[in-house]
Amino acid sequence: MLSISKSAVIYLYDHPVDLRKGCEGLASIASSLVKEIPSEAYFIFLNRKRNRIKILYCSLNNLSYWFIRSRKGVFAPKARLSSAITQADLIMILQGKFPSHLHLKKC
Repeated sequence: MLSISKSAVIYLYDHPVDLRKGCEGLASIASSLVKEIPSEAYFIFLNRKRNRIKILYCSLNNLSYWFIRSRKGVFAPKARLSSAITQADLIMILQGKFPSHLHLKKC
């Protein structure tokens, strides 16, 4: 079971990203987005078609990421780059489910 601390900040990047990038490439994008990365943060990146997601986890000692591919549609968030994504939303995304306000549009 994934445990996300209450102090974690979750960002959604709304521009398409080349998801061939690894941890370091995504981390450089993340560091250009925010002035100072919090001690624990998640950054959600989407590809151009919005059917694939990479979630980068940054902490003081770790960099890791998850890759998720949708087979049923495209990920169409209404949010812009912000910390508006909740912990519950992130856990649902990691489980392959999409919250209603981060809905899937049919292709």
